[in-house]
Amino acid sequence: MKNDVNTPELSCQGFSCGNEKEMMDMIEIHETPLPYPTSKLRNSKGEEYESYQIPMEDKAKLLKEYYPFMPVPKMEETLLDIHENKLFTVKEFLIVREKGRNYLVSPYYPHSFGTVLDWVSPESNFQCFVNAIKPDSELAKEKSNL
Repeated sequence: MKNDVNTPELSCQGFSCGNEKEMMDMIEIHETPLPYPTSKLRNSKGEEYESYQIPMEDKAKLLKEYYPFMPVPKMEETLLDIHENKLFTVKEFLIVREKGRNYLVSPYYPHSFGTVLDWVSPESNFQCFVNAIKPDSELAKEKSNL
């Protein structure tokens, strides 16, 4: 469900909107490669990166692990990528591997480099809190068993 949204004031396309990967690195994005095959792709700048080929049945688990905020969106939820200024269904997300790290990104990443930090509700009126629980911590393991 990819659609254009007529809210140009939210779009970062063509502008520098900060270095999301550096911010994601500060919240300890995983460095261990995932156990899925990858394909080598080129982005709109001609740079090569790897994209994991994740089966749909594993995507919800990975979203829960990699999504840095609370609440974690539902797989069928529609969000807006502010770099591309287009809607997408959460289950369309990608996890890419660059510079020895995995990044949760928008399905539009190859074109406009939108990461999870660029996903917003089309209504943009819900509260979102940073998930400060490290995924490999005992607290995270305890919470995932609830």
